[in-house]
Amino acid sequence: MAEIITVLMSTYNGEKYLREQIESILNQKNVRVQILVRDDGSTDHTHIILDEYQKNGKLNWYTGMNLKSSKSFMNLVTKAPETEYYAFCDQDDVWNNDKLYRAVNKLKSMGNMNIPRLYSCNYNDFFSGVSFELLYRVYGCV
Repeated sequence: MAEIITVLMSTYNGEKYLREQIESILNQKNVRVQILVRDDGSTDHTHIILDEYQKNGKLNWYTGMNLKSSKSFMNLVTKAPETEYYAFCDQDDVWNNDKLYRAVNKLKSMGNMNIPRLYSCNYNDFFSGVSFELLYRVYGCV
């Protein structure tokens, strides 16, 4: 059975890229995705796009005051359903259709799944200034 991954997305005035990003998430191969979006008070057509996808059962979303991306993602974490895997995405990313499948396989290859793991496909952006040794000790990732 395919792994279930909850994808957490924070949006803010993202109408320009949002559809393409959502479609790239929905088109992931060999995994099942559920998407939870928190909008940070958009004033463009982001809400209309999110409503359309929610109406079609493709995602769930809610809105709140503008927290900026970091706090918005932390708010998402508190509202996310319990699943084995979580993925964070920006509203303007477009993912290859095997991104999540490769991530899950990498995490599984690390051994003991009772230890929390963290996978990033772009180490330099996500962990700027953090040593590999620290990442392994704290998160169990390579």
